[in-house]
Amino acid sequence: GSLASLGSVFGVGCGENTDMTVTGASTWQSGVTQPAREEVSYYRTQWKEGLFASCSVAVNLVAKWPNDGTTEIIYSTLDYATDSNNGPIYGWCHTTGMNFPDQATNSALN
Repeated sequence: GSLASLGSVFGVGCGENTDMTVTGASTWQSGVTQPAREEVSYYRTQWKEGLFASCSVAVNLVAKWPNDGTTEIIYSTLDYATDSNNGPIYGWCHTTGMNFPDQATNSALN
């Protein structure tokens, strides 16, 4: 299954990926060399903590919690890269049209 396809049903998403499964991500990551990964600095996002908080209710029905509306936090790391925040930034989502702002609009981190 593809969360990109699910997102398109609800009018959210950031593009197309033919294999957004855990296996697909592992396959993609296997093509990124360790020296290239060591040059990467990234941050992850997640909705604010709370009983009814989420980036996307539809995604929460199929994805593990916590997530950023498209990516499950447990699968959002890149070995050998630097997680600039040592964990997720709360109150932001992966893309537009979700219950919290789009992470790309976070001027402090982009």
